[in-house]
Amino acid sequence: MPDKEINGQKIPPPAFLSFTYSFNITGQPAVTIPCGRTEDDLPVGLQIIDRRFDDGTVLRTAVAFQQAFPWTGRKPPLLL
Repeated sequence: MPDKEINGQKIPPPAFLSFTYSFNITGQPAVTIPCGRTEDDLPVGLQIIDRRFDDGTVLRTAVAFQQAFPWTGRKPPLLL
């Protein structure tokens, strides 16, 4: 897996995996969905997490958010 960058700093794979590891090991369902863009047009995500094995609530919440704040069709300008 290639290195990732955050603010121009290379982040090795084990470092960025730490954001999801605690949820995976405890069985807590989580989903990340797009929820907007910054002033610099960078994407922002919303992470929804619930109690152990309660996948249905996480998915229903994600669907409700996407219906209230649709994002499909919104694309950033292409940089050439």
